[in-house]
Amino acid sequence: MEEAIERVLTRLHAEMERENELRHILSKEDWALRRPDLMLAIGESAGRFLNFLIKSTRSTRVLEVGTSVGYSTLWLAEAVRATGGRVVSLDINPSKQALAAQNLEAAGLRSFVELIADDAVTTLGSMTAGFDFVLLDAERSQHVDIFKAFHPKVLPGGIVVTDNITFPKPEESRPYLEHIRNHPDYTVSMLLEIENGLELSLKRSV
Repeated sequence: MEEAIERVLTRLHAEMERENELRHILSKEDWALRRPDLMLAIGESAGRFLNFLIKSTRSTRVLEVGTSVGYSTLWLAEAVRATGGRVVSLDINPSKQALAAQNLEAAGLRSFVELIADDAVTTLGSMTAGFDFVLLDAERSQHVDIFKAFHPKVLPGGIVVTDNITFPKPEESRPYLEHIRNHPDYTVSMLLEIENGLELSLKRSV
């Protein structure tokens, strides 16, 4: 990758390390209080996998639900730059999206991403454009509702990747897994043991 992107990723990786240290130091109560201000990023292995997947499938219309400070967005944006596409990234936290915009700008990738700071379900309900790749990285309690909102916008043959399936609370992912694995429009939905667990789901092509 280009030097500007590597610089931003290196800085964010250092921040991820600090967060991991805090997780082991803080009590569960203190961690919960700090959680809204943390990156809670997908991890480098997951980022590289998503980047590879978009490039290998030549996906061009990418949706991200859960921008945070833009770590995963960087990997998505670098991929769509290569495929000639664009990322639409949603997050309800405007302050985190402002940081994401700064990180994307520093990496030279800002022009490849549309950032929308609003409720995902409401925003998706008003969208008409289709997507061939979706990254769902929001609160697990909202996964089913968010999926129902974007599912009609996923193009035939489109891919949905959902993060945080196995960590930190795998039991919270059960409703979503039951929903998508039994959905008639998806031919495959499987767990990949990458970082915090990625559920990879493929929509029927016809």
